[in-house]
Amino acid sequence: PDDSLYYEFLNGTEGNRRDATTQGLPDQEKLTGAFSETNEYFSFFLDLDNRPDSFRVEGSERNGWVTYRIPIRDSLAIDTIVGNPQWDQINHIRVWFESDEMDDREDTLEIADWYFVQSNWQDTLVLRPGFTENVNFVVASVSTDDGTFDPPPNVEAYRDPTQNVEEAQRGLSLRYENLRPGDTAIASRELIQSEAYSGYRTLEMFVWGDSLTNVTDDSVTFFLRLGTDSANFYEYHTVNPLVSRWSEQNHVLIDFNEITVLKDEALRNLESGDRVDITRDQYRVKGTPNINQIKYFAFGVTNVATDSMRAVTGEVWCDELRVTSVRRDVGTAARVSVAGNMADLINYSFSYQSKDPYFRGISAATRGGSSNNLGSGQTEKNLAWNASINIDKFLPRSWSARVPISLSYNRTTQLPLLRNNSDIVLPEELREEEKSTSESRSFRISEQFNKKSKNPLFSVLLNRQSASFSYQRSRQTSVNRPYYLGENYTVQGSYDMGIREAPELPIFFWTKWIPLLKKTSGSKLLLFPSSWRWSGSLNRSLSISEDSDRRRVSSLRKDFSGSMDLSYKILPNLRTSLRYSTKRDLTNPDLVNITLSPEKFKLGLETNYSQSFSADYDPKLFNFLTGKWTYSASYRDTWERSNETRKSDLSRNWGVSGQFKHLELFSIGSTGGGRRGGGNINRPFFDPPLALLRFLTGWIDPFSYKYGQTYNSSLPGMLKRPSLAYRFGINEVTDVETITEARKPFSSEGESYDIGSGFELFGGIDTDIGFAVNTTRDLVRSGTRYENRSIKWPDLRIRISQFKSFPLIKGVINKFISVFQPRTGFSRDVKETYDLDNDFLTDRAVTVNYNPVLSITFRVFRSLQLSGSYTLTRSEAERYNRQNGELDNETRSSKSAIAFSTRYSFSAPGGIGIPLFGNVKFQSQVSIDLNVRYSSNLTENSQDGRPFVVTNDRSELSIAPVISYTFSQQIKGGISARWQDNNDSKLNRKSHTRELQIWAEIRF
Repeated sequence: PDDSLYYEFLNGTEGNRRDATTQGLPDQEKLTGAFSETNEYFSFFLDLDNRPDSFRVEGSERNGWVTYRIPIRDSLAIDTIVGNPQWDQINHIRVWFESDEMDDREDTLEIADWYFVQSNWQDTLVLRPGFTENVNFVVASVSTDDGTFDPPPNVEAYRDPTQNVEEAQRGLSLRYENLRPGDTAIASRELIQSEAYSGYRTLEMFVWGDSLTNVTDDSVTFFLRLGTDSANFYEYHTVNPLVSRWSEQNHVLIDFNEITVLKDEALRNLESGDRVDITRDQYRVKGTPNINQIKYFAFGVTNVATDSMRAVTGEVWCDELRVTSVRRDVGTAARVSVAGNMADLINYSFSYQSKDPYFRGISAATRGGSSNNLGSGQTEKNLAWNASINIDKFLPRSWSARVPISLSYNRTTQLPLLRNNSDIVLPEELREEEKSTSESRSFRISEQFNKKSKNPLFSVLLNRQSASFSYQRSRQTSVNRPYYLGENYTVQGSYDMGIREAPELPIFFWTKWIPLLKKTSGSKLLLFPSSWRWSGSLNRSLSISEDSDRRRVSSLRKDFSGSMDLSYKILPNLRTSLRYSTKRDLTNPDLVNITLSPEKFKLGLETNYSQSFSADYDPKLFNFLTGKWTYSASYRDTWERSNETRKSDLSRNWGVSGQFKHLELFSIGSTGGGRRGGGNINRPFFDPPLALLRFLTGWIDPFSYKYGQTYNSSLPGMLKRPSLAYRFGINEVTDVETITEARKPFSSEGESYDIGSGFELFGGIDTDIGFAVNTTRDLVRSGTRYENRSIKWPDLRIRISQFKSFPLIKGVINKFISVFQPRTGFSRDVKETYDLDNDFLTDRAVTVNYNPVLSITFRVFRSLQLSGSYTLTRSEAERYNRQNGELDNETRSSKSAIAFSTRYSFSAPGGIGIPLFGNVKFQSQVSIDLNVRYSSNLTENSQDGRPFVVTNDRSELSIAPVISYTFSQQIKGGISARWQDNNDSKLNRKSHTRELQIWAEIRF
């Protein structure tokens, strides 16, 4: 009977321990804990016996449950205040339950829901000077759930269709005390993102008026403001004072057309330097608000009593703030297009289209409030034509020439419905003043020849070159940019110096008498590259624009881009390639001087430079040992205008790879060496021991090997370009000076090994196994240097096919394998990260992958196939403290998946018989697919050696059947479904997806 519930709202952070019994707890319930040592808090007391408590909400009793509502900011509700707590510094809440000391019976307290009811509205008082005593204003949320709110008439509560539960209705309460004449109470709120209301005509809200004391209802008016901020807003205010209850006289109704017209009139009559602040009837406009940029709302009341001493106390409810009367303006559009050609000589096209402000595309969002609810919001007209003529039609066909010339024109006009960057609807006679136009013209010509002739005019000049010229000019006008002119032209050209059938020189003919080198006797040296292309382009861009204040801005840009690509097959097994590219700024005429004198030649300021080189060599000296050597180096630098230096990046890679064929080695001297089995083979006298080795190792596949090294470097702040030896990756140290103000340089190196082989047993079990090591380490960098190492061993793959030889039961096993086709795989990967500067491990991860544990493909018959697989991945990760190398964190995870799929298809190539028409032939096919997959993911984590805790436990089941039907190439259709269940055991959350799709495609 004396059961009680205590609440404490505490200030500060967790500090020293203190005894909770000092706060009134019984002695037998002594509690100690880490609370704030400042000992400052608010305390509230709830009496839970049968007597009515002051916080119990009357009428809230449902099936034994009772709602309590504690006004925590009400001074009368506070039971105890200790210290000097502050409401804006609450960090902890403590709750305890206690009973009479002599009552030792067990009791239970159940809490169904516990939450704070609050609003995001800020309360503000604007008071008349000299009267500030005892004036209070509180903004709060009221709800039907606790009986503090009665909704407006004919406003129904929302019922959740999934839970079949009716949600509580809530409103906003503005409670004021001792509001004197001239005083104003304001509740305001700022949105995170701006909202657009151009898709609506009106905004409405219900307002409830009442008095809490003996004051009549003829002295308080209500207003609503919406806009960009507190200095730019639209306002609606009641012309007459509020009356009691939900009255039509209190109802808020804003017509956006009327209020924006009021703003337009004020802006037209506004003198320079002034701000808009106009009131007419129930509307007021202050500043420059916009209904498409709403971020600020404010509700408020004002005491308009004429008696200067007549203070009022009361409460106002606001509910159902909404935009209404969705705009349903009908939009229209028209489009005409014509295209054709004249005997492959002339191609032409013409198009014209027009759209009014309300036209919406099919894919455009048209929901109320969206930015394009009005369509484009402007009348758009577009005229475009294009024509091209192939001049090469007048040239001999044997020249294989292409010389097209094209012309194009485009003009677009936009006539706005609204004033620029505003929500004001423009009158017809003023829309021309804010019209925007865009006009562009372009011209292009290019040429290319490919005549098969030995005439030097073609073989040396015309066939090897190509060129083009393009010119474009555009003009634009708009309100913000009354004048814009843009002009651009580009000249491009290329020339190929390569020789497809370059002369050859047999420089290794003398090796045909040397046993080990005689295979190179047929190699010939190519005396010239097969491909050697030079290309360049010159671009000039000019733009001139003026803003609304007639301030002119112009820019001119000239640049040249050039490149050289060379591919040189020096020997049949030695290939190289080289590429250079440059980009140069020609804007400054002092840096351009085209002359034959190398000392005086200038071609602008080089802003980008790059080069890349690659080579690969594939010697074939031995049959049993193959090898390929590769090398590549890439360099680039960019000009940094801020400090007039260059920043370079270098990347170098080299490696060797190949195979060791042991059976070829054990077959030296035998004709047709390496073959397993008989045949007429000429064997030398030493073949018997080699034959034994071939027999013992014949089940082993050739060994593959691969080794590589990488080097990467980034060097900022160079005063000049480094030497060729550095750019080609030969040297790792540059001989150039750098400035100290530049960013820190960076360099790293890497090394990798990869060895693999396999074996075959009984001609049916194929196994591949590999070993790989990859290491990268920082050489120079800003901060701590690290080394990353990855070791993958073993990397195993097993496939089982029909056996070529198997004792006794070969036939039975082959029948089983032909139906199921099993395979499996296993790999283990260890990744580690070392701190090179402090010499300790920072990260380590071990991943074991069974991919798959088992996979089978079951063939029932020709048209039906079933397949299934089970995969499993387990990983363990350790993270160490980067300051001292001690273990900080451990993570274990396990991922598994079971997948099953089946497919069945059949066709009817014979067609169907139709009376009178006979047998109609067509190709139709039906395919039925079913995919089922179940996956699970479990993750556990341990901090500082503590026990592992589950951080992620998810599973997913997906079933997806698909039926597709192809009647012909022109008619297709199908139906698909998806059943998916997701379960998060950690968060105790489940989700379900049910999907059905029916589709058809008809082409004509």
